[in-house]
Amino acid sequence: MAKDEQIAKAVNSLTSDAADDAKADAATALGDLACNNPPNQDAIAQAGAIPPLIALVMDGPEKSKFQAAWALHLLALDNAANAQRIVAAGAVEPLEAMAASGSLIAADFARAALRVLQAAEPLGS
Repeated sequence: MAKDEQIAKAVNSLTSDAADDAKADAATALGDLACNNPPNQDAIAQAGAIPPLIALVMDGPEKSKFQAAWALHLLALDNAANAQRIVAAGAVEPLEAMAASGSLIAADFARAALRVLQAAEPLGS
């Protein structure tokens, strides 16, 4: 399957009434595709993945939350434009809440995402 098709399928899973496990798998797939791949990072953002990933961080089950936080981390890693998109879409507050009260792994993934966002643009500015 071509990368664009994989991205579209994963974003569709995030935005549909898919089962929780399917959404967690979609977030994982997007993170895998984004990892160390700037063209994929950009394609994922352009496909509209950022808002549903943030929604998973806010309201998803635990597994979906940490997979979504990790995907946001990988989308923003070494990609200032995506980091700005993620901040503008409202990810900071739910990531901070997750870092403060999530499970150990979820909190770690949320803190990793926040560090990448902070490095790209100070969150207080």
